[in-house]
Amino acid sequence: MTNTIDSEFEELCLKIGSAYGLDELSSKLFALLYLEPNELSLEELAEKSGYSLSTVSKGLSRFEHVSLFKKYRKPKSKKIYCALEKNFEKLTVSMMHRLVHEKIIPFKEKVPKLIEKYDTQNANDLTKQKILILKNALKQTKKCETAICTMLKYMGE
Repeated sequence: MTNTIDSEFEELCLKIGSAYGLDELSSKLFALLYLEPNELSLEELAEKSGYSLSTVSKGLSRFEHVSLFKKYRKPKSKKIYCALEKNFEKLTVSMMHRLVHEKIIPFKEKVPKLIEKYDTQNANDLTKQKILILKNALKQTKKCETAICTMLKYMGE
C-alpha cells in the first residue's frame, strides 16, 4: 500500500486509539470521518474501511454518544450519512467532560460510601489495605479532576 496522507493519518489514529482502548474498526472510522472534508455515507465508509456495511454500522454505535458526531439522512434519500466535527479542541473538550461526568464523578460518589461501609474496627488487615488503596485512589481522582477542570477553564469551558 502506498503511503498517503489518509493511510498515514489512519496509522496514527490506530496507534493512539489502541492506547485508549479503541479497537481497530473504531480508530479507522474515526480517521476516515475526521479527515474527510464532507460527510460520508455508510456505504462509502464500508468501502473505504474495507469492512462490511453491517460491521461499519455496528462500529459507529461507539460514536453515537459523542455530541460532535452526526448521523442523519438527507431529504429524499434512503442513505445514512455520517460526519465528525473537525475541531480538535471541541473533540478534546467533549472527551474531558465525558471523563469527568461518566468516570470521575461516579467514582467520587461511590468510593467514599465503600470506605465508610467497610472501614470498621473489626475490619481485617486485608480489608484495611484495600481501604487505604481506595483512599489513595480518591485523592488521586480529585487531583485529576482539578487538573481537568483547570484545563477546561483555560479552554474557555
